[in-house]
Amino acid sequence: MDDRDDSGLKELEARLKQARSSTGRRTGDGPVNSREPVKGVGFAARVGTDILAALVVGLGLGWFIDRWLGTAPFGMLVFFVFGAAAGIRNAYVFAQRTMNEIDEGDTKSNGSAVPPEGDGSGRQDDAGDRR
Repeated sequence: MDDRDDSGLKELEARLKQARSSTGRRTGDGPVNSREPVKGVGFAARVGTDILAALVVGLGLGWFIDRWLGTAPFGMLVFFVFGAAAGIRNAYVFAQRTMNEIDEGDTKSNGSAVPPEGDGSGRQDDAGDRR
């Protein structure tokens, strides 16, 4: 009876090993790209939050200026447009930065390109020019 149980376990183990290798899964970790959908949801939430926050701040400033100067609804309309522009700009900058990080990750994994110098912001550090 012990031999039969042992052979059944070995057969089950072999079947599990074959199933895991055929589905392309790592043992115990799930799919290789299991974090990709989570990254996409985080990206979308960040972009939406950037736009919404800028709109709320713009509307708040416009409302305050209208109440202070008595210019309703012009201050609110003007600052709504400013808030929308700022939110779209922030979302664009975040998307560009994220795409650059993805591109740098691809080139590092391929080993085909040297990453750019600096912190990725595009600003020049002129501290070395001072004497």
